[in-house]
This record gives sequence, C-alpha cells and structure tokens, in this order.
Amino acid sequence: DNSAFFGAAAVSGRIVARMGDVTLAYNPSMPEDGWRAVVADSADVKVGGSSCCTSWGCELIVASGRPTPFARQVAAFRFHKSASDPLWYHGAWRQLPELQYA
Repeated sequence: DNSAFFGAAAVSGRIVARMGDVTLAYNPSMPEDGWRAVVADSADVKVGGSSCCTSWGCELIVASGRPTPFARQVAAFRFHKSASDPLWYHGAWRQLPELQYA
C-alpha cells in the first residue's frame, strides 16, 4: 500500500484525515463505527492526494500540492449530518479559489 498521511483536523465533533486521495472520518461519539470512508458530493471539485489540511469553522480545508493537475487547488469539506446521525460520515466538497491567484 502506497498510502501516505498528509493531514487531519477536527471538524464538527469528528476527526477527518486525508490518506492519499481518500478522505476518512472517525466519530468519537460512535467509536464502534471505527474509521469510515467519507461519502461526499464532489462533482468538479479538485482536491489532490498530497495535501495539507486544517479546519475552519465547520469545514475541513485542504490545500493540494500533488499530483500536478491538483497543484495549488484548495477545497473545503463539510458534513451534512450531525455527529449523532447514523449517516454522520456523509458530506460535500466545494471548490475554493486557487492559490496561484493569491
């Protein structure tokens, strides 16, 4: 497995991590669920696998470095449901402005 861990943050009562091109989440209020692959709406959102992450408000902010098509891309992820909902790991991505235009 060539997965690499690039960043994690606490978002809306959950821990969210980027592993390669996969977003994972852990919900401390439902530890029996373990880590879940996030189910997210992401049509046309560019977010790379080599990234750094932070949280801002109720969102995970991801700035991508690689692969090249995603370099300097920034995206934000937000959960749809509360941490107590059975579908707590569902959410959506949205594109933020590119870093090259800073």
